[in-house]
Amino acid sequence: MRTLFSLAVVLVASGCVDEAVGPPAVIGQYRLTSVDGRSLPLLQFATTNCDNWLVGGALSLLPDNAFLLGSRDSLDCSRAGAPPTVSWSASAGSFTLQDGRLTLVPDGQVNGARYVGTVQGEVILVTFVTDQVSIPERPVSRYERLP
Repeated sequence: MRTLFSLAVVLVASGCVDEAVGPPAVIGQYRLTSVDGRSLPLLQFATTNCDNWLVGGALSLLPDNAFLLGSRDSLDCSRAGAPPTVSWSASAGSFTLQDGRLTLVPDGQVNGARYVGTVQGEVILVTFVTDQVSIPERPVSRYERLP
């Protein structure tokens, strides 16, 4: 999670972001605190030998209307005698905010893939949507602004 935040800070500090054009009220860094009301770490799936946990996540909204979204997973296969491994997944793109509705469009998106959400003070609620694939249950991720 610190790597994602550090990247956002480096981009801003290095001058890659020329001017604040994004909505100032939402610009900042947010921490993933829950998915569908369940706190982290969150068991995503389990097999006979392994458990996959969502252990963290972050959302950075930058002044040039860019975003960085990342999550950290831990795969624990100790029942099979393997050591745990941690992996990061990340997405970057642009965002818009209109009337409290946030839309995050990843770079290189296909099939209308995007994240949509609402801004509620210091909290952003986000879910993934796509135009081409039916997702029966769309989990809602809760991000809280970091101080």
